[in-house]
Amino acid sequence: MLNICLQRLGGETHKVIDNFVGSGTTLLEASILGIPSVGLDIDPLSVMIANAKLEAAKFDSTVLSKKAARTMYILEKQDVRQLSLFDTLPDEVTGNGITFPTWLMKNRKMNVEIATELSREIGAIQSAIAACDPEVHNLLRILLSDAITHKIRMRFMGTGVGRFSLTFAKASLTCMFLKSIQHYIKVAATYEWLQQNIQLHFADSQAIVADTRNIPNNQEHFNIILTSPPYYLHQVAGRVIRRRVPIIDCAGYESHEDIDDLIDDTIGSMRGEEIDIEELTLERQKIVEWLGKIHYEQ
Repeated sequence: MLNICLQRLGGETHKVIDNFVGSGTTLLEASILGIPSVGLDIDPLSVMIANAKLEAAKFDSTVLSKKAARTMYILEKQDVRQLSLFDTLPDEVTGNGITFPTWLMKNRKMNVEIATELSREIGAIQSAIAACDPEVHNLLRILLSDAITHKIRMRFMGTGVGRFSLTFAKASLTCMFLKSIQHYIKVAATYEWLQQNIQLHFADSQAIVADTRNIPNNQEHFNIILTSPPYYLHQVAGRVIRRRVPIIDCAGYESHEDIDDLIDDTIGSMRGEEIDIEELTLERQKIVEWLGKIHYEQ
C-alpha cells in the first residue's frame, strides 16, 4: 500500500501516519522505504513495542550482542545461585515480578504455586535487564513482555471477556527471553547488511501515546494514512488489552484498574456513556442495546 501511495503521489516529500499503530509494522515499512512517519496509539504498551521495533533497526549488532551478554550472564548466575560479590544486585534494580489479577487467578489452570514461580522468574529477568545498559532497556523489556505473552496463552471465547481458556508453553520464560535476544541480534545484523550492501537508509519514525480522536497539534500534517483500525470482536471486549494484563509492569501501569480505564477509553468500547442512542437509526440502536447487555466479568 505504501508503494502504491508513493507511485500515485509522485516525488514530493511525504509523511505517513498510522493512527492505530499497534505493534508498529506500518512505521517500520515506511522507514525502510525512506518515508518519515508517526504512529499514534492510546495503549502505552503498543507504543513501547512499536518504538522498540524501530530501535532494533538502528542497533549495532556487535554492541547489542555485548550488552545482551551481560543480561544473559546475570540470568545464568542467578539461576545457579552463583552471583559473586561484584555481581550482587542492589535493591533498586532487583525485579519484583508481577501480581496477577483476581479474574486470571480464578481460572482452574492457574494456582498460587504457578503464579509464584512465574513471578519469581519474571523478577529474575527484570533484575538482569536493570543491570544491563539503559540503551537496550526498552528492547529487553519488550522481549520480556513478548515471552510472558507466549508463556501464558489466553484465548477468549464468545463476545465477552469473562470466559477464556488458559494454557502454558512448555519452555521456560528465561529460555524464551534468551531466544528472543539472540533473534534480535540477528535482526540487527540483517539491517546492517542491508545498509552496507544496498545503501538502505531509514527515515525518521516514531510512535507516541495519543488518542486518534484528538491528534496532537504538532502531528496534524501528513498526506498518507495507513492503518488497521480496531475491529468488533477484539475491541468491544477489550481483548487485545486484556491479553496484556499479565505484562502491565512492562507498560508502566500502576494497577489493574488502569487496564479497565484504558479499555473504557478505547474506540469501540461499549462502556462509555457518551453515545446518544436517539441519533442512531433503529437498526443501530438495536445493535448498541444488544452490545450493552454483554456481561463483563472483572
